[in-house]
Amino acid sequence: MSGASVASRAWAFGLLAAFAIAFGALALTLPGSVEGRSTAICAARSFTGLSVDRTAPFPQNGIAYSVPAHVDSTNGPAIAAVARAACSLPRFPAGRYSCPADFGTSYRLTFTSGRDIVGTIEARPTGCARVTGLGAPRQAQSIFWRDLAVALNLPVPRVYCDPFCGQPPMTRTDAGPTR
Repeated sequence: MSGASVASRAWAFGLLAAFAIAFGALALTLPGSVEGRSTAICAARSFTGLSVDRTAPFPQNGIAYSVPAHVDSTNGPAIAAVARAACSLPRFPAGRYSCPADFGTSYRLTFTSGRDIVGTIEARPTGCARVTGLGAPRQAQSIFWRDLAVALNLPVPRVYCDPFCGQPPMTRTDAGPTR
């Protein structure tokens, strides 16, 4: 191997390593991953607001949602129930997982008290359903989705996470919440 090709490979490897380090540092400082402020959700005594924003990055999937893309709540006791449910969710145990289909849908929940943001978490209802932003990822369970529906004045889900999961095209129309 020529010295030029070894040098170019070393240079490319160095560039790749630098990119990986820089990207790793960037990933740790993204606004959604500010753990200190988000763990305050578990310690907060009262809430005055909850803002929920849905992200569905694959519109070509044609998933229909009965929940608006943005919903706000000012029901303090119901918001506190969502926070308690999120904080009581079990952490994912270590290991590998085979997850069902993940359609990319996520919900960003921002908790407020007065004019102050207490913290923000992200909830993903499909795939390996999880809640992040409270330290280690947690398993999103039925009680979390039920309490979130109540806080947003939505029908309580009949099955695991509807209406938050959405309804893929070509599925039965009788799936979903009832009032």
